[in-house]
Amino acid sequence: LVVPRVVAPPRTSVIGAEQWTEGLDASSMSLALDEFFRRKTVRELSTENGLNAKLFVTAYRSFREYCLSEKGGVEPALLVLFQDIIKEGHDVESLFPYFLAHARKVFPHLEAMDDLRMISDLTQPHNWYPDARTVQRKIFFHAGPTNSGKTYQALKRFGEAKSGVYCGPLKLLAAEVFTRSNELGIKCDLVTGEERRYVLQNFLALFFTRIIPNN
Repeated sequence: LVVPRVVAPPRTSVIGAEQWTEGLDASSMSLALDEFFRRKTVRELSTENGLNAKLFVTAYRSFREYCLSEKGGVEPALLVLFQDIIKEGHDVESLFPYFLAHARKVFPHLEAMDDLRMISDLTQPHNWYPDARTVQRKIFFHAGPTNSGKTYQALKRFGEAKSGVYCGPLKLLAAEVFTRSNELGIKCDLVTGEERRYVLQNFLALFFTRIIPNN
């Protein structure tokens, strides 16, 4: 859930603002903002910067309210740009940097979009663990029909190995392997999305309870 923030316009000198707002009227600025909202390029740029359709509309409404507020609350550079758009015919898309800066105040998470993209990029998994990939490994792929002994053979090799990890597709199966392995004397931990059971910790707790009982 993304909750927009209310952006209060900075207060600037009314005297200083008059020179930037001369000849500007809310009606002309409103028409320029309407045209900005309709531009396909603006939507595409917004999407590239993390604003989906819903966030874009919310940010635009806030930006529009900001631009049409008392002129003393709008930064002079933006007012000059409106002058250029209305009187000189400059492209309304030139408003986008100001819109994006405002949108990032409304939705602060947009500032971290580059980091979020990098963290969530799953397109090159072969580059995730460069150190691990330097280790020379043998990978055996065991395929076969249902009930052909694939899991049985895998668990047999698992029990014979000095160390290993068994990745179970079901929590129930993982718990069964955990219990059976420990019953056979193969120290095995259980880690799932819901619980973590470490045999070594249990062993140490039992050891200290019996050898060094609490008084």
